[in-house]
Amino acid sequence: MELEEDRASDGFRVDVEGRLWTSAGASVRVYAPDGGLLAAVELPEKVSNLCFGGPDGHDLYITATTSLYRLGTGTRDAVWER
Repeated sequence: MELEEDRASDGFRVDVEGRLWTSAGASVRVYAPDGGLLAAVELPEKVSNLCFGGPDGHDLYITATTSLYRLGTGTRDAVWER
């Protein structure tokens, strides 16, 4: 995993597939278990933290400078318990 300028990672979660989800600047980054970047979700403001939740654990909740976002995903937190 390479760190990018102005994208220091802060909040971290690992999903059931072993992927790392992290806040990074004004985005959420998703990394494969081997460290390769799989996806980047850009947001209009700096992201501070994130967590999985919702009725089935597939929603990603993202806190940012002034807002709370919810993103539906096809996965859930590795430690999800119902």
